[in-house]
Amino acid sequence: MSSRDDFAVPSRWLIAAEFGAAILLAALFATLAWVGSGYGGTAAFMPLAVSTLGTLASLAWAIGLLRKYPRNEGGTTISLASLRRLGTLVVLFVTFVAAIPHCGFLTATFVFVGVTPILMGLRPAWHAVIAAACLSGLLWLVFAVLLKSPLPADIIFDRQGVFAWIF
Repeated sequence: MSSRDDFAVPSRWLIAAEFGAAILLAALFATLAWVGSGYGGTAAFMPLAVSTLGTLASLAWAIGLLRKYPRNEGGTTISLASLRRLGTLVVLFVTFVAAIPHCGFLTATFVFVGVTPILMGLRPAWHAVIAAACLSGLLWLVFAVLLKSPLPADIIFDRQGVFAWIF
């Protein structure tokens, strides 16, 4: 269904933009892997493993885009609503990354995972909050309890935080 807010864009432009995003993401993950390799002892394992997997996944994404680039000559219709949702997601993600040093990874994850589906209109609020609580709790359990990996100071999941009684 087309509306007056829809516009056509050549598919190769979209593929080129997506390819650029994949390469930038691969470069970001590669940089994080390089930084993570400087950590001492077992603290380097998770950042290095996750960053390496992210680099490989991003490169696989880029290779897949290269394979379909020459065959895609048609146009694609994009709606302004889709662009608004994309812009909202970008702003939320940048806010998430900027919030990590100030409120901690687990708290920022809880807020990001809880707020994003609500603002994007994807899930009811109670689904998003339950999913955010489960994911944050699982991340805390895996990293802090099972792996005994040092996590940055956190507002909620810290020894002096809201859930201090658990420790």
